[in-house]
Amino acid sequence: MKATELADSRPDQTVPASPAGLANAEARLKAPNENAARAHAAFRLGQYLIRAGRSEEGRRWLEEASRLHPESWCMWRQQAGVNETGLASLPDFWRRVDALGDKRYYPAIDMKGMP
Repeated sequence: MKATELADSRPDQTVPASPAGLANAEARLKAPNENAARAHAAFRLGQYLIRAGRSEEGRRWLEEASRLHPESWCMWRQQAGVNETGLASLPDFWRRVDALGDKRYYPAIDMKGMP
């Protein structure tokens, strides 16, 4: 049963909110800026073109997406070199990782009970 169904089936009772619940997540999420929004559109177009057999044109759109939103590893990874197992772990990947220095890719988790 979904949470919304549970709430609808028990209108006289409330389900306690989780400290890591949806309201908390919505408060932390930000709308993308214009460059990020354009980058996501370019990224999707690039993926479509590659699947449609227009690889060169698709890769140009992936490069544009990465240029518009350079902090997105997902967009960058789509054009990164890959090893024999298909992982983006060639020297260009490790240079990008090393460039982070002490800055973490993911922010530290701020949740009770987490290290």
